[in-house]
Amino acid sequence: MSGVALVQFSSLDLREFLPIGRQAFDRNLAEGADAAGHEPPLHHMLCVAAMKDPTVKTAEDCRPYANLFHAGFIIACDERDCAEILELAGMPSLMVETIERGLSAMFIAGTLTQWGTAVLRGCQKEVSRDVRHTYNLIYTKFKNAGLASIFRVKSRPSNRDHTFLLEFKPN
Repeated sequence: MSGVALVQFSSLDLREFLPIGRQAFDRNLAEGADAAGHEPPLHHMLCVAAMKDPTVKTAEDCRPYANLFHAGFIIACDERDCAEILELAGMPSLMVETIERGLSAMFIAGTLTQWGTAVLRGCQKEVSRDVRHTYNLIYTKFKNAGLASIFRVKSRPSNRDHTFLLEFKPN
């Protein structure tokens, strides 16, 4: 089994960003995010999206701007799963051995668009169980951060191996 932690996410310096937005657009770019009670990172994404559309309220509204935000995960896994995890990710990475025999650690970082593609690829039945479990954990981290609807996916029923599959969800 593997473990994942979301350790990096794009953030805004709101002390700089919001006054510039007020001056440039004569409105509070955080108004919608504040009213909806969103916390970072979704709050920051909504503030950026509000530059274009002041009515944004959900992660799904931020989908067109997913390339503007980056996330980084540290992943601990069996060294035999590393190649498949990295191949599915297709993002810049760093891999090292840990002090525990047979366990490797990776840092993988990319845009939310790249993560959406990787998560969809990693949660397919053709993917090995342990690697699918890793991508299930990554998707769950995004879901817990309120960002699941950025990814155009829907979950299929659980497999017998206690993982779930994702499929592309058209508009």
